[in-house]
Amino acid sequence: MRINFESEKELIIIDKEKNKIELLIYKKEHMKYAIAQTSGKQFLLKPGEWYDVDFIKNGNLGDYIYLNKILFFRKENKIQIGKPFLINSQIPAKIIQQVKGTKITVLKTKPKKKYTRTRGHRQSYTRVQIDT
Repeated sequence: MRINFESEKELIIIDKEKNKIELLIYKKEHMKYAIAQTSGKQFLLKPGEWYDVDFIKNGNLGDYIYLNKILFFRKENKIQIGKPFLINSQIPAKIIQQVKGTKITVLKTKPKKKYTRTRGHRQSYTRVQIDT
């Protein structure tokens, strides 16, 4: 089964075994949740919510990214499980903000040498909102 997104509101499902083409209006109530992988981390995605993923350097505000490593997808009454990923499927997400995480203090010392070094670090994240 192959899933293509033609626009933000339409979903086309093409089943090659049955030669059947089905067009669904893809609204927020259709997708319950999905589990997707990005940057080596797995996220439980729900429609309308935002998530902080690793920083996307060339992403601008308002751009869409597509998460295509989907492990699990659930609609109202249908479940799809990938082996390990679902083939030819993707979830659109809109970049809404570039943010920084909380500050972490790194303390480095050497015993008996009177050497102490203190550094701080703030990780950059990209905040995306799931629009399906």
